Amino acid sequence: MNPPWKCVRFAPTEFEIFDEFLKPKVENDVAGLQYSLIENFDLYDEDPIRANKGPHDFFAANNFWFFVTRVRAGPNSLLADRRIRNNPDKGKWLKFGKTRHILRGAENLGCVQTFDYVKNNLKTGWRQHEYTPAVDGVLFHTNAVSHLLYDNMLDRTLLEVAEQDGEHNVVAEAGELHGEDQNQNLNGVDNVENHGEDHNLNNHGEEDQDLN
Repeated sequence: MNPPWKCVRFAPTEFEIFDEFLKPKVENDVAGLQYSLIENFDLYDEDPIRANKGPHDFFAANNFWFFVTRVRAGPNSLLADRRIRNNPDKGKWLKFGKTRHILRGAENLGCVQTFDYVKNNLKTGWRQHEYTPAVDGVLFHTNAVSHLLYDNMLDRTLLEVAEQDGEHNVVAEAGELHGEDQNQNLNGVDNVENHGEDHNLNNHGEEDQDLN
């Protein structure tokens, strides 16, 4: 059913993500989330291509917002397990760029990390921005908000199909190169610099040495 209001889209600021969604989620404030458009979703049950996400009247096209429960990669691990349970294509989430902390003055609200879903060493166009709160004394955060989106400008599998069809130049002109990916390698998977806390996932789906 279409919403009764025209031109209305869900577009929270980063402060609102923490104040209006993550804070009540961490505090189990049911009343505070009574009218939340963000709902629980098991993001790691299936790959983002197959997952039954469904469109949302208030979300921009190809954008989805979820509460995600993170699990540890091991019993005592401070790393999040990002392996996909139903994964016939052997795709995986790879970290893109640096962990960024969200500050309001001197207050650290939490951090945001970005991951690209990669299949056969090619970006699929599916990306998630994961927001986790900063809680005193908590080293591993189970609660997160994931902004999942699909962007065909990031989708290198389209280039592979076009090359097979002899249409590589047409697709390239449609946006093969864009601002944030001009340092990519030949397969379209970003070379992530070692910033101490920012590493690609290892074979177990863990974030190497990332304690957020």
